[in-house]
Amino acid sequence: MKIIAQMMEILEGSATFLEAEILFEELFRQKAEECFQECMERLDKKCIQTYKDQGYEMDSVRKRTMQFTFGTVEFSRRRVRKKGEKSLIPLDKFLQLSPRSRNSPLVEMKAAQMASDGVYRKAADAINLLTNFSLSHSAFF
Repeated sequence: MKIIAQMMEILEGSATFLEAEILFEELFRQKAEECFQECMERLDKKCIQTYKDQGYEMDSVRKRTMQFTFGTVEFSRRRVRKKGEKSLIPLDKFLQLSPRSRNSPLVEMKAAQMASDGVYRKAADAINLLTNFSLSHSAFF
């Protein structure tokens, strides 16, 4: 119910409905990012346990920043290592994330759809205007 109270405060404190909607957009982005970070943390812990059971040891904690349709999110994930084998990041493997990718699969799909109908720069401008993430025209494939 905390979010409802925050929304009411925004509605009652805004001079216009446009102002309120702009503040809602920021509130929803912030809440989505917080929830997503918590989910990634929980999922990372689950993934790590499977590897610990196989004899892997935690090597380090790495941060990753990715663009999602709801905004940019930084989350932590653990890297594991087993003697004689390459280290790996179980969460990235579970989610099938490409190394060094900065955009979520949905962001990449939407960017490709936008770019297929026009100029990359215009597609990037449209994405930046209409969504909570930013994309440069050079980020297209």
